[in-house]
Amino acid sequence: MTLADRIVLLFAAALIIGLYVTLWSRHDAGTMVRIKSNQQLVNTVSLNDSQEIHIAGALGDSIIEIKDHQVRFRSSPCNNKTCILHGWMHQAGEVMACLPNQVIVEVLGDNKKFDAISF
Repeated sequence: MTLADRIVLLFAAALIIGLYVTLWSRHDAGTMVRIKSNQQLVNTVSLNDSQEIHIAGALGDSIIEIKDHQVRFRSSPCNNKTCILHGWMHQAGEVMACLPNQVIVEVLGDNKKFDAISF
């Protein structure tokens, strides 16, 4: 490995670290959660209040859990359980959905993680 190769690798590593710090790590923690079912707004709740919310969907009830300023699908009647495997969300702009049950959960806040998401 030549000196030029080492310089290029160091530059690339510094660029990756710089991009991570400026683009991916500046996201505000969310303050509210918007929950939709069958494309209709069901509820908007604070992430500060620990609670369990039962949402009626196309297949049955999904349970949304809010705890420690985070939100997740606790249970859902869908077959593949991808929504449950997604885990906890807390950053503004994050979205998770149980598509078979038509339930969507979005974390609201000022500095969103994504500019736009289409469904």
